[in-house]
Amino acid sequence: MKHEERHRQILELLRLNSYQSVDSLSQKLSVSEMTIRRDLAELQQLDLVTRHFGGASIAPERGEMEWPYPLRAQEQMAAKRQIGKVAASYIQEGDVVILDGGTTVLQVAHQLLLRYQQNHHQEQQKHQPNHLTVVTNSLPNLRLLAAQRNIHLIATGGDLHWENQVFLGPLAVATLRKINANLTILATTGLSLSKGLSNRNISEAEVKRAMIEASDRVILVMDSSKMNKHTLATVGPVEAIQMLVTDAGLSADDRTAIVARGVEVVIANER
Repeated sequence: MKHEERHRQILELLRLNSYQSVDSLSQKLSVSEMTIRRDLAELQQLDLVTRHFGGASIAPERGEMEWPYPLRAQEQMAAKRQIGKVAASYIQEGDVVILDGGTTVLQVAHQLLLRYQQNHHQEQQKHQPNHLTVVTNSLPNLRLLAAQRNIHLIATGGDLHWENQVFLGPLAVATLRKINANLTILATTGLSLSKGLSNRNISEAEVKRAMIEASDRVILVMDSSKMNKHTLATVGPVEAIQMLVTDAGLSADDRTAIVARGVEVVIANER
């Protein structure tokens, strides 16, 4: 097996299992542990893996390589919870809201679940229905909200993208183009003043653009670690959003520059 093919297989194994020992990789690829150590050293030089004692994990946020969804859900968790809580406060009764995929948007969905569980109890007491329509291409969002009967839930359909747990493709885009939404809660891989909003996956970027076009207002939820980064596919310019909800790690200069583009910036920690 050529070393390029071995590198590809190592990265695929790390993407699926987050960490692999040298011994495990050696057995799975039928090569010596010395060869695996050499491969891992080469991949580390490319910033694609992080080596640990006796093994390695995949380095996050590199090109098309990305932590699997369950692992990313644990990153920056405190900030994501606060961002999700603040963003959810802008969703009003009777809204049609589009929820993007991503671990920060999932925190918005959690807040909606808590709100409408409480509303459902009040509804039973007052015999008054509550109404919210949620449109989403996110499998975790669907799983979370599916049992909440006082939320009207619409799935975009499409092809499931395993790594990000979102539905993509022409079917998802076509559904979104038939929706008239009050608000989109959007996620992104990177936000750059020069490159705008970007995403690793071209198909996912197309779905995000459809979400923006379907909505009167767009709120971007993003932890500050993604600022001044851009990846493969352009989603849109900074001006495509009306509000950014982020954490206190956003620099004063970046905040000023974003506000100058006509975008309101809300720091979750300040609320």
